[in-house]
Amino acid sequence: MDKIDNKPNWNIGIVGGMSIGKDFYGDGSDYDFEYLEKEMFVDIEKGSTILVIASATNDGPNRNQQEEYTEVLRKKLTENGYNCIFLKSSEFSNKERIKELLQSSAVAIELGGNTLAMVGYWNATGFSKSLIEAINNGMKYIGISAGAIALFSKGLSDSYISEGLSNDYYFVDGIGYFQNTLLVPHYSSRKNDKIMQMIIEEPDKPIINIPNGVTLLIDEQNGLYKFIEQPNRNIVYDNETPSVIFPALGKRDFQIQKIGLLNEIILFQENKKFTRK
Repeated sequence: MDKIDNKPNWNIGIVGGMSIGKDFYGDGSDYDFEYLEKEMFVDIEKGSTILVIASATNDGPNRNQQEEYTEVLRKKLTENGYNCIFLKSSEFSNKERIKELLQSSAVAIELGGNTLAMVGYWNATGFSKSLIEAINNGMKYIGISAGAIALFSKGLSDSYISEGLSNDYYFVDGIGYFQNTLLVPHYSSRKNDKIMQMIIEEPDKPIINIPNGVTLLIDEQNGLYKFIEQPNRNIVYDNETPSVIFPALGKRDFQIQKIGLLNEIILFQENKKFTRK
């Protein structure tokens, strides 16, 4: 209980789904990222470097959308006093620059898109290793959809559906920052059949289900978590509940805004060492 009494310092945000750059509420707002920024940027000094990474959308008819989303983030973060840098996957070949950018950034944000292509490129260029090292050294990380899946062992991806290449979901490998844990972003009950299939294939791994408009905040230093939701989520998305399916124990639903111990939902490595910036 002592850990829960500590003031959290969220270092990782796992976003189930977020639509950036569109006015869904009819009030002229296109910045749905604000609810997450308020939670994770509280200790980030103005002028700090925020790295927005565009490496998940590489093909299909939606390939240009990521630059639109990135421009909305860049503009707002700059207006809020941060030094926002846009990093394209085509720049990953310069390994020294990538390592320097990651080590000097307070926060890295990866947007959604094609998880399979993204993780493959991360591994091929060595970006996966550099990213893990940067997080361990204190950089905060926010992953949206594909960027969220990337941190886990595997995740349920809709990349082929969104690109118009298939009508089915599929599980893809992540980089295993959180080992032995699976992720389902954009969760809805329509995905339950695929999730049941995964339980059969991976019977020893918990599966975290995060609906659209919901983010899982993680504080590794204190071993804490909290689910938060964007304002008016029920207007934009189905009002699904975040949950975790545990091996041999079944499904547990989680309340929004309630802080708990991280080992309740992730097979957390207590001996993990990293340094805060």
